[in-house]
Amino acid sequence: FGYGRRACPGIWLAMRMLLLTVGRLLQGFDWSIPEGTEGVDMNEGRAVTLHRAVPLEAAIRPRLPH
Repeated sequence: FGYGRRACPGIWLAMRMLLLTVGRLLQGFDWSIPEGTEGVDMNEGRAVTLHRAVPLEAAIRPRLPH
């Protein structure tokens, strides 16, 4: 988003939209670990960017029907 005089004026809108989107996802769906999974491996892989060594998996179900 930049910094100082050349900072993006939409940063605050983007941050608020991100907060609302994540909140809506958490509110509207039940999140759990898929059946048959023993736990979550949070080890990181080796690369320029941080990523999980094993992809995270989730079982997602809507809380309310359409």
